Amino acid sequence: MEVDEGIHISKETSDEDDEEPMEIEEGNIVDRAGTSQKLRNLRRSTRSTPFKDGSVIVVLDTSVLLEAPTIIKKCTDVEFNVVIPYKVVEELDHFKNSESSCNQAHATTAVSVMHNLLTLHSDHFIFESSFESSSRLDGLACWNNDDYVLKCALTYLTKYAPLVRVLLATEDKNLTLKAAANRVRAVNAEQLDVLIDQKKGRNYEHSDEHEITESNDNGREDSKVGENKDVEALPDFSFTIPPSTNVPVDIPEVLKCFGSSVTSMQSVFAVKRRELSEGMLQFLDYCDAIVAEICAKRMKSENDAVVTAHSRDLLSAFGNTRRFKIGSIAEMVNKVEYMTSVYLNEEVIFDVEALSDEYPTVCMEAGKRLGVLQTQLW
Repeated sequence: MEVDEGIHISKETSDEDDEEPMEIEEGNIVDRAGTSQKLRNLRRSTRSTPFKDGSVIVVLDTSVLLEAPTIIKKCTDVEFNVVIPYKVVEELDHFKNSESSCNQAHATTAVSVMHNLLTLHSDHFIFESSFESSSRLDGLACWNNDDYVLKCALTYLTKYAPLVRVLLATEDKNLTLKAAANRVRAVNAEQLDVLIDQKKGRNYEHSDEHEITESNDNGREDSKVGENKDVEALPDFSFTIPPSTNVPVDIPEVLKCFGSSVTSMQSVFAVKRRELSEGMLQFLDYCDAIVAEICAKRMKSENDAVVTAHSRDLLSAFGNTRRFKIGSIAEMVNKVEYMTSVYLNEEVIFDVEALSDEYPTVCMEAGKRLGVLQTQLW
């Protein structure tokens, strides 16, 4: 992806008109280990995109830049694709001359960060052009700047979902409501920071194995990075409670009656969460793809009874799983397997027993993703 004249980003032309669609054989059953690659191949055959499959596009609103002006650099550092709507550039120029010293400083910082990224020709930094901003999007009338920012996010969503994830970062509650009404996931600066930290964790997990050496000092089994001391060690996702540390803990008077047991609380809460297995990640990826297809069909025809029924079925299945109802995981897996054939033209079988055993141990992370899908289906 190249920057043209400091603003426009060139896009590769699609060859999909010259290619014949890939044929899907009926009864083609795929085991759990090979589902992700086949799904990616299916998507590539139907649509081309300048973004990597599974990448994240973050459309930034002015409000989030005034709250956290350096969030742009944080996003590009973890290879999130940042899109700056044209109206946001205009608003930042206005806030640079604001009477509020805080807004003035944050707007100036945000503009400086954007200018530096533009100078570096970052592949993950994109400006919406004035032409793109003024173009119309069917079904959305733009009456104010918030509508133009929402239109920018919707444009990327309709073009590239479900190949990529599109997020609208804003601190504006009204814009958040508008985004939810149009099936766009909105996050604030704090939530975006959490997603960035999660991406950093995954980057550490998939780092080069040759850079990691085993240290057996004092019987410890912690993996540490080799000679480069500036790189952090891989996080430990085990449930082993670490030994108590010597960090002083201020104990309130009302809790001193519990004695030494209070000082152990710090080590108890230092327990790390487990990472999702490959099988669970593949299952959730299929859920994402199915929900994206359902939302796309609902936008075209709100009166489709079949799509509406499938949407309700998934809402119920996701909700029951998050509430730990007996048999809910098996029910959810069955519905997803059926809808995969309906919406993705693919037959797939998941390991229900393995997913049922794993979900209670990763319910926080997996439950969050299911909650996001519920929000999109509402």
